[in-house]
Amino acid sequence: MLDYIPEIITSLLIIVLLLTLINILWTRDLVTSSKKNNLKNNTLGIYYLPKTIFVFSVKTTVLIEIDDDNNGEITSTKVSSQDFKVSQKIVSDLSHPLFLSYNNNPFADEEIKLKINDKGLLESFKGVSENKITDIIFSLTGFENEILSAKGNFLELSFKRKAKPIRIIERTYEKEFNIDSTDLLKTDQLIKWEIKVFSDKDIDISKKVDAGFSIKKAPTSNLDNVGRINLEKVNGLVFRLYDEAKIEVIGNTIGLSSNIFELSYINPNSSYTVKIRTTPFAKRVHDLIIKNGQLMEHSLNNPSSIVGFASIPIKVGKSLMSIPAQLINIQISNRKKSHELSKLDLKNKKELLDAEKELLNSKNELSQTRIYLNEFRNDAKVEIDRLDQIIRELKSRN
Repeated sequence: MLDYIPEIITSLLIIVLLLTLINILWTRDLVTSSKKNNLKNNTLGIYYLPKTIFVFSVKTTVLIEIDDDNNGEITSTKVSSQDFKVSQKIVSDLSHPLFLSYNNNPFADEEIKLKINDKGLLESFKGVSENKITDIIFSLTGFENEILSAKGNFLELSFKRKAKPIRIIERTYEKEFNIDSTDLLKTDQLIKWEIKVFSDKDIDISKKVDAGFSIKKAPTSNLDNVGRINLEKVNGLVFRLYDEAKIEVIGNTIGLSSNIFELSYINPNSSYTVKIRTTPFAKRVHDLIIKNGQLMEHSLNNPSSIVGFASIPIKVGKSLMSIPAQLINIQISNRKKSHELSKLDLKNKKELLDAEKELLNSKNELSQTRIYLNEFRNDAKVEIDRLDQIIRELKSRN
């Protein structure tokens, strides 16, 4: 058997070399995001990119001129002031669904954990890829519908009656408007708001007041900055960048002052990619903390693949050097067993020979017994004949 050791070592080294080359070429991205579900069997889930919705809270004060001599008829109206407040909320950009697919590697043990909230936004992601090529070598030797809501109510303020036919009352109205930041990137927004005001004398007497306003990008706005990436197929996870902008809000009523807001928002035209990569001959861990689809923290454990690769020849050499000793042990063991079998065979032969001798002795004793028995029978017959002769002689005398 020792004669085959060079062939065994050569075969193992060729297999190790082939697997090593394949594994080096197999360095890849663990997951892929794409607009189309091209790998249906490996799809982990669908997630959406976040976008910002600006919420404009508008408080409008309207002066109403009433003619008391004419049954409280409204003679004129005027928007005297408009107060704007801007807040924002994060929602799903349903126009950009991304299919998250897993790229399989038969040479690795891999684990992927992701969490998608009820809005379809990424909440957490963890990708673990442990390359098992070393073990293989040694063995040879895993919609949110965002509906724009608008609520409004009319807040009546107390007024003082004046002792003259024409009097002016003041009323305040409030309403919220949801504006998509994507729409602001395209063009200035003209927001319509028509308030129907009523006379305090007769509920049927009313007049419409234009309380609309415009939202414009200020000259110093960064909204035009573009950092688009092609979402047809992206290696890794996609996130959008925050941007800063100045927004100017102007009421439709002449004479009202404009309002300028400095806002931060998620720019739908500016994205970046976090690649979830694997490492040859090592275990690599990506641990991402995500909030509302935005990356908050990324922990990466990336051990050296060179150290893992360098340990292979040493371990393989030790494994190969142990083969002759193992073969010698097997050969010695086989010789011992052969010797034991020989001893057992001799013992069996000796026992068989003893048994044959005992059988032969038994046969000899049986033959001798038969001879003695025949002699006894002959003697007995002679004696019987003699006695018969005597008896006959006695009878004849009488």
